[in-house]
Amino acid sequence: MSHKPLKLKVCGMRDPANVASVGALAPDFLGFIFVPESPRFAGRTVTREVVGSLPQGVQAIGVFRDEPMESVARRAQSLGLSGVQLHGQEDRSYMEALREELPKALIIKAVGVSGASDIERLSELEGAADLVILDHGRGGSGVPFDWKLLQRYRAATPFLLAGGVGAENIGEALEVAQGVSQCAGFDINSKVEVEPGVKDISKVREFKKRMSG
Repeated sequence: MSHKPLKLKVCGMRDPANVASVGALAPDFLGFIFVPESPRFAGRTVTREVVGSLPQGVQAIGVFRDEPMESVARRAQSLGLSGVQLHGQEDRSYMEALREELPKALIIKAVGVSGASDIERLSELEGAADLVILDHGRGGSGVPFDWKLLQRYRAATPFLLAGGVGAENIGEALEVAQGVSQCAGFDINSKVEVEPGVKDISKVREFKKRMSG
């Protein structure tokens, strides 16, 4: 069976030196959390210079939750972000208004999965979100949801599998990704950390190697 290539997003980055080290491993996306109460809050440390120094091909994604659309657009423009990830109750009209403000940005919607209905409702996001992230609920919890529910995924929008994806379950995660056509890859965070917001370079490198191996 031929294996499709998978994308990798490393989320929850906040330390500039760590950002540079992880960026050098060339993941597809780096996520920066702009939710003030998060222990991975990047608002005080990640500047336009930090984002601008990422290697070509590494897209910087800002993560927001229930923030006014105008301030999300302003932050994305001032930092030169490639995309925004929405983790709250943002609806279709919010995403459409954001796309008008940021016509070239990738718009990603995170969805917490607690049951089949969460998967079945994803078709409502078609055309509004470019990419969906599926996790257990609040990001950074390190807890996987029931991946068997992904067999019910019928939406056209591709998704990244998140929530407790790490070295100990990458084999199962790879099986899921190859078995569900719309799975585009993985979003990793707490399972590859030294402390909140600082990633273990060897763990990220090993995860990426296993993905492509």
